Amino acid sequence: MKLLVVGSGGREHAVCQQFLKSSKVEKVYCAPGNGGISQIAKNVDIAVSDFDRLVAFVK
Repeated sequence: MKLLVVGSGGREHAVCQQFLKSSKVEKVYCAPGNGGISQIAKNVDIAVSDFDRLVAFVK
């Protein structure tokens, strides 16, 4: 399963870390993410409030 976490703070970093512990998770993306998150997940350059682009990315 591929997951998208929306945000760029410490909570989102912690959520990404927890998701990656699951054997069911293939890839974690984070929009927009940050430097720390980029060490464990793939950052996607989409703003938190850009709902149309977030939906398009997920589809």
